[in-house]
Amino acid sequence: MDMEQIAKQIITFSRDNNEPTWLTTKKSLAWSQVKNKLNENELTMLTKTWIESVKLKANVAKQVQPKFDLSKIVKLDLGVALQIYPELLQENLMEKALAWQADSLSALHLALLTSGQFVYVPSGFRAVRPLMINDKNAANNYHILIIVGAGAQVDLVEQINVAAQTGAYLGTEILLGSGAQVNYYQVDQSKSIQHYQAVHAYQAQNSNLKMYLTLFNRGNQNYDVNIDLDGDHSQATVKMVAIADQEQAQKVTTRINNYGQKTNGVIEQNGVAKDKSKIDFHAVGKIFHGAHGAQSNQHSRLLTLSKQSHGQVDPVLLIEENDVEAGHAASIGKIDEDQLYYLQTRGIDRKQAYYLLTKGFLLPVLNEIPNETLKNKAVAQLQQRLQ
Repeated sequence: MDMEQIAKQIITFSRDNNEPTWLTTKKSLAWSQVKNKLNENELTMLTKTWIESVKLKANVAKQVQPKFDLSKIVKLDLGVALQIYPELLQENLMEKALAWQADSLSALHLALLTSGQFVYVPSGFRAVRPLMINDKNAANNYHILIIVGAGAQVDLVEQINVAAQTGAYLGTEILLGSGAQVNYYQVDQSKSIQHYQAVHAYQAQNSNLKMYLTLFNRGNQNYDVNIDLDGDHSQATVKMVAIADQEQAQKVTTRINNYGQKTNGVIEQNGVAKDKSKIDFHAVGKIFHGAHGAQSNQHSRLLTLSKQSHGQVDPVLLIEENDVEAGHAASIGKIDEDQLYYLQTRGIDRKQAYYLLTKGFLLPVLNEIPNETLKNKAVAQLQQRLQ
């Protein structure tokens, strides 16, 4: 595959879709970062599919009339937002939370990016209903940028369905202003055979982010969560449930970085592996030098439901400061035989008892989903996967 031809296609796509000059330059730089690390054999189905999408001319923003109003909630196609708020996106798109320079995959994601959404919640806004971020048939290289202004309070529910069975990448970045309070719920689905997903957040002082994540995708999955507690007194909690079946492999990395003083990060991961599947949980809490009074805690639990299913739980604490609190707990095991026996003595057959105990292991996170329709759908999916 001609790497220089791809570079030209990136520029052509950017021009035909009226993307700002700075984004064209950034995409070209991103491609330059990865092109020398790829060869014909290394261009996986994922990469080839993304390149094909860049050849298309979306023209989504060609007739956009700019409206510079950020006093209300803004929810736009990413291409349209690039036309209306170019300076805002230049400062924040893949810069503060999900940095395009961080690794080759992130750079490739930006270089070949063609679609996504932009969400802006103005300072001081208090939402009375959850804000839905959805796409029933998203492209297989998709990006969501969410900016929540200072003092705003909002529940965000992300439901992105990637229908294509080829490789896919979904990137979400969330920026919290000073004092912002956000509950973020993710109930995405992907049918791709290889799914890459990143959820990154950057938090200013006194902000509070609570994440509730459901990993029910069907294919092999690499899932990456990273939260930077940059401002003093900022807090983040990540609660995650994952299920893998058949021969599915999931690698999940969750990291919270305590930069500010008296910051608090909590990671809770619960996973279930059945059949011949595998789940690897990697939890990292890092307290940087100068983060006096910071707290970092994590708890990862994995259930294996068959002799062939397996996994790994890898808790890591990296401490560069003395005046802190940190701890971790991790476990891998099977369903308790005593609990199974107890349920069977109450007239419940062994298969149903397995289901009830496993459901109880994962349900606390699902019950936090604020939308009843989505919650019931997630519980139904869980039930289907556990049968």
